[in-house]
Amino acid sequence: MSLAVFSLFLLISSFRQAIAAEISLTKPEFNERGEVVIIRLAGDSRFLLQILDPSSGKVESRHIALGPGAGPPKLKKDGRGRLWAAWTEDNGHKKQVILEAIDENLQPRLRFQARLQPSLPWDCAFDSNGGAWLVWVEDDARSQAVRVENGVSGSSWTISSASEEASSPRLLCDARGILWAFWTAVTPAREQVFSSTFDEKAWSDELLMTPGSRTPNITPRASAGGDGRIWLVWSGFDGQDYEILARTWDGRKWSPAVALTRNDGANDVFPSADLAFGVLPVVSWVRYEAQGREEWIRCWQPEGWLGESQLPSAAGQQPFVPLALQGDRAALVRPEGASLRSEWFFLPLPGGRSNDEDRLPSFEVAPRQRGAASLPDLIYNPDLKENVYIAFGDSITSGVCDENGIDEPTDYVPEKAYPIRLEALLSQSYGEHKVINEGAPGESTIQGLARLDPLLAEHKARYILILEGTNDIIWSDYSLDTTVFNLREMLRRNLEYGLLPALATCIPKYGRNAFPVRLTNLNARIRLLAGERPVPLVDLNQDFAAYPAEDGGPESLYCWGEDRTHPNEKGSQFMAEKWFERIKEFPFPPGNFRARRTADEILFYRVEGNLLEWADNSKIHSPENIQEYRIYRKKSAESSSAFTLLTAVSGKFSFFDTNIQPGVGYTYVISTVMLDDLEGPCTQPLSL
Repeated sequence: MSLAVFSLFLLISSFRQAIAAEISLTKPEFNERGEVVIIRLAGDSRFLLQILDPSSGKVESRHIALGPGAGPPKLKKDGRGRLWAAWTEDNGHKKQVILEAIDENLQPRLRFQARLQPSLPWDCAFDSNGGAWLVWVEDDARSQAVRVENGVSGSSWTISSASEEASSPRLLCDARGILWAFWTAVTPAREQVFSSTFDEKAWSDELLMTPGSRTPNITPRASAGGDGRIWLVWSGFDGQDYEILARTWDGRKWSPAVALTRNDGANDVFPSADLAFGVLPVVSWVRYEAQGREEWIRCWQPEGWLGESQLPSAAGQQPFVPLALQGDRAALVRPEGASLRSEWFFLPLPGGRSNDEDRLPSFEVAPRQRGAASLPDLIYNPDLKENVYIAFGDSITSGVCDENGIDEPTDYVPEKAYPIRLEALLSQSYGEHKVINEGAPGESTIQGLARLDPLLAEHKARYILILEGTNDIIWSDYSLDTTVFNLREMLRRNLEYGLLPALATCIPKYGRNAFPVRLTNLNARIRLLAGERPVPLVDLNQDFAAYPAEDGGPESLYCWGEDRTHPNEKGSQFMAEKWFERIKEFPFPPGNFRARRTADEILFYRVEGNLLEWADNSKIHSPENIQEYRIYRKKSAESSSAFTLLTAVSGKFSFFDTNIQPGVGYTYVISTVMLDDLEGPCTQPLSL
């Protein structure tokens, strides 16, 4: 639904306040006085508490005193409506969660006993007696599990089964005083959503909330209504893209899952479930399309769900919509460079301000039996350009170098990035080539999936170089298993479109968001993924780490200062050279492919057939590494999907096909297969 539908809401005020450049912020909340509160991470271990007064438009700002190694903050509300700041601080080699009440008479800080491992997710909440609870993911080097601590008694529980990865733990207390925990865990059916409840003595067995699904379900969020209902929302992959799904607990049982979005070509992710008047759910989410990031909202009334409404566009990378509710009044708080903008509007009231034309059905979700589709062997699309490559990735591909920690136009340097350098190397060796820089700063694999398909149709390139995942390791809201699922989906789409995709591991990081354990795990998975249906792999992580000390070592390849994540000019040139080394061994399609109808006369027999002849592609640097050529055939009247493997030929450059029917035309294509079983794209088709 377009912005015009936003007339459902009444905009009542807007203002700006100049502040320091934004790095991140919490989801906003209303306090007891009707003011909007956010916490901004203004730099390393520096939090800025800001209180926005809607009547005057003024912003009160003050710093929160922090200990060493303070981590990103959270903003929490207890049962009495008081707001609390929560964050982690260093405690030896681990982290300790700190809680502090936000009011004029600050309470003593609360400290949980649990010691958290860096980069693993956590959450906290308050029970009906005001006691604080903590939930977190714990890693024992073999597996991960979800644990809970009662901050009053110090008691703790393990509430999940051990799994390869766990993510997105969330806690809440319902109207009856029952505590609920939600999280995701990687299962044989990918990442799925689970829950457990506390009955004042023990936590229940975990309950799978996404039964029947064999694709990722990620980022669960939940709200507890004053009427006893629990509203659970999450993002799930439906076989084409990510959609927003929901279930409701009515006090006795869970409803079936419904899809709140249904579209093709966009990824709907990072949902939030807020409550108008404490009972009516308002679901907001982020939508990634090829054109960029959008924010959407959908409201529920007793008669059903209203239609989707798009919020005013805004730049940003926050994994949520910065929305706060009080009654039917909402505040949308946005950082804009050195400014903060807040927009206020009313939500539709039950039976009042809604419009029946805007009412859309919710879609029942049948169990999705289909898992990840197999990767195709045949790479065929005669319309693609043999000498065109797409360099696909994030800021490491696009070209960024930040030396002072301030986002400036001069930080963006595509003219110095690896794609233009690789283009020069290819053109120098093979004649005119094109490498199109399709790097998008800040991009995650979820965003990359939304961007991919239109680029394939636009550029008609034969090859794509994929360097994605660096930004995924920063977010702990979904697992690395889901990251690899997204990368695999990219491979599938490229192969089906007729491109040969090449994968790269993520380069080492030295900045504050290095997360070395997650980076190591992701790169190990990327190496395995490249071997599933073999595609070329460039192990940039290993190449960077092994850069010779006598030449400056790995650190000499990076923009230093505040950055230490992006390659400098020397690093970009090194990347281009490593890509070029691997490209020289690509299984390019055979050259000089020709075919003719002829006959083979042997003694008294005359056999007619189709003679196929070809040569090695001159771009293959080491033809001795060619294992075989695979010949595919179909009847000329059939579609390209009818191509089937006819034979494989090794050690020669011709094949005589005698298994033909009189009067029937046949079409042939040939691919090259290297010794590592890597099969390349097919030749242009020839018909006889």
